[in-house]
Amino acid sequence: MPRETKLLVYNTYLLPILTYACPIFGYAFKTNIKIIDVQYHSVIRSICNAKWYISNSEIRKALNYPSLKEYIVKIATKFFNSLDTHENAAIQLIPNYTADTKIKSPRNPNSEIRKALNYPSLKEYIVYKNTSKKDCLKPRNTPRKCLHCNSAHTANFTGCPKNPIHRKSFPAPPENSWSDSAVIVYVRALPIAIT
Repeated sequence: MPRETKLLVYNTYLLPILTYACPIFGYAFKTNIKIIDVQYHSVIRSICNAKWYISNSEIRKALNYPSLKEYIVKIATKFFNSLDTHENAAIQLIPNYTADTKIKSPRNPNSEIRKALNYPSLKEYIVYKNTSKKDCLKPRNTPRKCLHCNSAHTANFTGCPKNPIHRKSFPAPPENSWSDSAVIVYVRALPIAIT
């Protein structure tokens, strides 16, 4: 089979499989994209029958192919630009995303804390974690009070000493839950799966 036919088969069948849902690859880790990139280049190398000493960039330049990252950016840009004119009403109702410039990345571990400091109703859910100082995440130059008890101590990873954070505990069942005859009959009648 000639090389042009192999490349045509690759473009029509294999490349869409490798880059399926690529508009959301922007949030993927580099290592995950690298795995797809290796597959991308290995297929192109086998189509061209390239030797080991020829670099991937030289092969792409010779074939006039974009890199995987350039291809993903092109497809993602086309996808996000077409969202405004999409015919699906549910997609048109999705609001535009504006990234907060104060947060370095969407996976910032402190983003919950920053949200809670900006929205007072969420302050009760703050758990301080992942800090350079061992016991406090608050800025060093601004003394603040504890959000749990309103005293002047710092909150550590276990929470406030006066109001400690424990694992979520569920309330005890009602006292008559297992003594109620209707419940006991129902539990005994449940089928048991034998594995």
